[in-house]
Amino acid sequence: MAEELGLKGEGVEKRTIKALDEAMADLLGHREKRMKHGKLEKDCNAVVIALYKKHGLKSYNYDDRLYDLKSLEKVVVHKDDSDDED
Repeated sequence: MAEELGLKGEGVEKRTIKALDEAMADLLGHREKRMKHGKLEKDCNAVVIALYKKHGLKSYNYDDRLYDLKSLEKVVVHKDDSDDED
């Protein structure tokens, strides 16, 4: 854009910092993984809830921990609004 306006020189050129570019790539890569895992968790949670209902369960003991249907139904995975800025 600066070239289109006939602007030249330090301060109008796109600044590139290799370390920052690499850090941003890492951050965005991890964000993408987190978002994919969030969707997978939501899908798995829906399957578990459906199985609770299929078997008429209100709670289930798994791995020495008691999980109740109401708490599973309250699990909500929120969309990360910061992804809109990418």
